[in-house]
Amino acid sequence: MKFRFEIRYLILLFSLSFFFSCKKDDNPSPSAPEPTLFEKVQGKWIADIELPARISKPSGSGTLLQPSKKVQDIGYITSVEFFNDSSYILTFNYYSAFTDKFSIKDSSSFELKKFGTISDLKVAGDSISFNCSYYDIPLTVKAAKVSNITIDNNKKSILKYWTLTTEEDGATVYNNWGIETGEVNFFFSTAGTFLMKMTKDDDYVLAFSYGWNTFQQKENALRLIYGLYTETGSIYSYMKILELTESRLKMQIIVVSPEYDENENVTGEKEVVQNTFVLTAS
Repeated sequence: MKFRFEIRYLILLFSLSFFFSCKKDDNPSPSAPEPTLFEKVQGKWIADIELPARISKPSGSGTLLQPSKKVQDIGYITSVEFFNDSSYILTFNYYSAFTDKFSIKDSSSFELKKFGTISDLKVAGDSISFNCSYYDIPLTVKAAKVSNITIDNNKKSILKYWTLTTEEDGATVYNNWGIETGEVNFFFSTAGTFLMKMTKDDDYVLAFSYGWNTFQQKENALRLIYGLYTETGSIYSYMKILELTESRLKMQIIVVSPEYDENENVTGEKEVVQNTFVLTAS
């Protein structure tokens, strides 16, 4: 009898265990909530645009602070980047940019401070689209999301806002633009945006936005992407990092241009140090 009781007891335990495990399976944990529109737009989006026909020899490179304009009558948006602190960078051709805070206007519209409203905002996977206007010209933007830059650990401290000092060529920049010391800022985003912003009375008055990426061909360098053309025969720039800590950055802007022979054939490249800047973490 004692043996039978133990057997029944064990069977009862197994039955209860099976019952409760089934009940648990019948009530699965709730699925994660659908991401909000604010969450979906986070990151950098490159617009799908038709570029002008390529040229074999550029007519002028401009400078980092005064880029040369291509022959283009109407501006168009080349990229937009949204950050989780509710800031944004909206870049046009000619590298001019709008940057400030954005807020949710309704279920499909954002209000971008300094720029205006973007409406009919839709995000589907790695694609985004929206409508806006620029100087009363209606624009429809379709863009694709880009991945973050892969950067060496010893260069990750560059990913922040920096303030231009008056050391090296910094004083010339402040004098030429007639703004107070400390009102020129640089910013490197993880998705490859390089922003230069000039402020006055705590309100920015001008901003330029370029691209950047790692530059394996040069030591301690980042490639600046502010030319339409990257094949042989084009002008491009890169930043040579001379010093980088959590609080200080010293770098050179180096312009690389092709050298030609008498038959207009590219024979090599020529490097010129355009600027040397010293910055401190903002």
